[in-house]
Amino acid sequence: MVELLVVLAMMAIISGMMILSLGPALRDARLRTGCRTIMAALKYARSHAVTERTDTRVIFANDGKGVHVEEITADDRGEDAIRPVTAPAGRFRRLPNNITVLVVRKPGGDENWIRFTELGQTENALIRIGDDYGRTRTVAVDAVTGRCEVLQAEDEE
Repeated sequence: MVELLVVLAMMAIISGMMILSLGPALRDARLRTGCRTIMAALKYARSHAVTERTDTRVIFANDGKGVHVEEITADDRGEDAIRPVTAPAGRFRRLPNNITVLVVRKPGGDENWIRFTELGQTENALIRIGDDYGRTRTVAVDAVTGRCEVLQAEDEE
């Protein structure tokens, strides 16, 4: 009976240590998921712009907690008419808990959106996301191709 209690106590201690060691891995997984969510929206916006032959833009929520895609067309007066893309890939996507878009940097200013032309091109842009623990990742968008990638830590500056 005592042996059984000792084994159970050892299993509880080992389980507790395993759970504590998973914390950093889960935080990193949330950052990776946030990057994938942003990259999916960027790729969809580029694809939508090219296939529909219209400008689109990816909008980052003002609170930094989400992203969605809008289509930009010209109205009767030649001004931009903006409407949300209602396809599942273009709808609002919330970023994982504790993940926030910190800054959207591009040559045209620090607006909270990135615009793709009907050719799939855009401005060079950097989207930096972070968690509550101070860890960050940066997604870069290439101006000519419109493609995006997650930068390595040394490439982020």
